Amino acid sequence: MKKEEPEGTKIEEDESRTYLASGLNNTLHGNIYQLKLLMLFLKRGLDKSYSFRLATE
Repeated sequence: MKKEEPEGTKIEEDESRTYLASGLNNTLHGNIYQLKLLMLFLKRGLDKSYSFRLATE
């Protein structure tokens, strides 16, 4: 006995099996954000003449 698939879910033989990409594809996004944030803290610290060190993980 063959199990029936819900309507619209069956893939025909000649139908492409490609999928649209979703989500974040740019892997530099987090690194660039972190660098910009550090540069902002650097500028604000220098403008106020603070003595500080910047670090990242």
